Amino acid sequence: MVLLHGLGSSHVHWRPVRREFARTYRLHAIDLPGFGLTPLAGRSPQLIPNGRLVGRFLRRLDQPAVVMGNSMGAMVALLALREAPGAARALVLVSPPAPRPPQGRLEPRLTVLLSAYLWPVVGEITRELYVRRLGPDGLARNLLETCCNEPAAVSPDVVAAARRLALGRPHDDEVHAFLAAYRSLYGYLRDERRFEALLRSVEAPTLVVYGGGDRLLPAAFTDRVRRIRPDWKHVRLPGGGHMPQVDRPDQFLRAVQPWLSRTLGERAEV
Repeated sequence: MVLLHGLGSSHVHWRPVRREFARTYRLHAIDLPGFGLTPLAGRSPQLIPNGRLVGRFLRRLDQPAVVMGNSMGAMVALLALREAPGAARALVLVSPPAPRPPQGRLEPRLTVLLSAYLWPVVGEITRELYVRRLGPDGLARNLLETCCNEPAAVSPDVVAAARRLALGRPHDDEVHAFLAAYRSLYGYLRDERRFEALLRSVEAPTLVVYGGGDRLLPAAFTDRVRRIRPDWKHVRLPGGGHMPQVDRPDQFLRAVQPWLSRTLGERAEV
């Protein structure tokens, strides 16, 4: 099983569910370039290069994998499977982003911040000030507050691990890798035909999981994925946020493990 994190997060945000998955699978929780424990080191943090990178990784495995991606990681998973057809036994998309519909609106604070990130120079200044003001501890906490519907419900183990990881992150990666990844994701989603063609290219059985309380993906966004691929299994977890594997791990496992068991003919362990 290959686990792919979202924008600004890392392997740490799979901790609440990885032990249960490890009962059945050999796990690979990848930190993409510029995130987690993987520095940029001259590589690109953008969406399409990451899809190629993960596609190469999947081709080198000794058997097809269950590929699971959260948010930006869901898009990387889709692109990776286009690079490596047949490399996935099953695909699990957790809070996959979609082109913004006309009626899709985010909270005003998030809208202003994310809009600023798109502009050259303005985005760099905004992100630099934001990172310096919050500091590593504040950044780790803010990610959970933004992506989890109930941050207080997140395991203290996850909170501590995220803080430790943030303390060791290169400052430039926190600014420039984040912006480059976000801008590439936004640019990809602006092309609705390309997005639809990417979803239609998937041949692996697919489960889509959303959080019912997701602040970053209102229902108007998620309905588009359902309309494009009504043949996929779609599950909405009541009260879950943008990272339901973090703030609703038990619900998440009850949705994912039985589906994998039925799809792959394995015994579910919940």
